[in-house]
Amino acid sequence: MSANPAALLRRECGTIAEGGLADLVIVDTDSTYIIDSANFESKGKNTPFNGEQVWSEVLCTIVDGTIRHYNGEIIRGA
Repeated sequence: MSANPAALLRRECGTIAEGGLADLVIVDTDSTYIIDSANFESKGKNTPFNGEQVWSEVLCTIVDGTIRHYNGEIIRGA
């Protein structure tokens, strides 16, 4: 789910290992929530899933070893 997309984009794909790139997404697979496009960070609000209940929620996104998203909040300038 990461090596082939990285290859298509001609980007290096990291591994979960000491000295790796530390690009990780931490997901709570037991969580459910309702999609609300009004809460999207993007200017694009169109989605066929608005109002739908979905499973699994992203808790944290780490890019190059820096936390960029945590508990629903985007961390800017990190």
